[in-house]
Amino acid sequence: MRKDLVSLTCLFGLAGFCGCSTVRQETFYISAINSKKEAVTCIISVDDQLVLQGDDPDNPVRTPASVPIKFRLKRDGTGYGSAKVALKAVEVENGKIVKGLRENERSPYLQDGNAERSVRIGDARKQLFILRLNRER
Repeated sequence: MRKDLVSLTCLFGLAGFCGCSTVRQETFYISAINSKKEAVTCIISVDDQLVLQGDDPDNPVRTPASVPIKFRLKRDGTGYGSAKVALKAVEVENGKIVKGLRENERSPYLQDGNAERSVRIGDARKQLFILRLNRER
């Protein structure tokens, strides 16, 4: 009897797991301002991958923007993990990024804890980043 109960529990556990998606996607609105409450144009990365408009690496999504973020089911099955969202300020002229896209270019804003955060599936769908000015620029 006990062996049958264990087998039944395993069967229902597997059936429940198969019914869940291992990846869930939610859309978040990402924006950035400076300490003077002025809008800051930034490029967005999710889990260290630059978010692109289409497949063009020279055309990343810029703030403010609605960004789809994928959350993966935790290995232990207790829910979904978090995703790292990071911003990097860029300078734009005539609709094109002229500074800040390359890795070695210094940003006018600090790349610190204010420029990145972990976002969870249950977090507010509007994420506002407040960036601090880089005094060494």
